[in-house]
Amino acid sequence: MHRVELQNYRRLQMPRLENDKAEDLDNGETKSFCVPVDYKITVSMGDGDYDGTAAAQYVKISGTEGETEELQCDADFAVTGEDVECTVSSYKTIGDYRCQLMAGDSRR
Repeated sequence: MHRVELQNYRRLQMPRLENDKAEDLDNGETKSFCVPVDYKITVSMGDGDYDGTAAAQYVKISGTEGETEELQCDADFAVTGEDVECTVSSYKTIGDYRCQLMAGDSRR
């Protein structure tokens, strides 16, 4: 996180972030203004007869300070013998990346 020191101001208006409401910061007040972190994931699919899947795939990413919520990895996992890429976003602070858990949706 970047810290900015401001002195001698009466009021600071922060820009509107995507999916967020506008926020004001008054002198002497502290607030966090966060933007999501994007994680690009590449999965190398096997080329066997049963390696692809039409089921939704989910990921949870863990780090030194926490983990993301369960995020849907929106990509075509029905292909075989190819790399599949997706990008997921989270506002959660996880620190330094450590691992990820991938899971298919067996409920469908």
